[in-house]
Amino acid sequence: MQSDAPFKLSAMATPLTQASGAIIPAERLFVSSQEEGGYKNLGSNIPLSFKNKKGNVYTAKLWFKLKTQWQDAAGEYRGQIILTCTHGE
Repeated sequence: MQSDAPFKLSAMATPLTQASGAIIPAERLFVSSQEEGGYKNLGSNIPLSFKNKKGNVYTAKLWFKLKTQWQDAAGEYRGQIILTCTHGE
């Protein structure tokens, strides 16, 4: 994500679901920004901070991880990652 003005970003996710009914809770999906060392789970709305400015452009980069378990069924899962962007420093 890039902007010509500073912005605030928050993120959350829905559970991942499979057609068979299998579910992976959103708490096992994690996000990290390049300025925050640790990963935070996406089970609730979490704020992310960015202060990367190059010239007149602010940039946000995110990394995601999913913690799977042996009992999780193999296959395709679907869900949503919801990013909310607002103006701010």
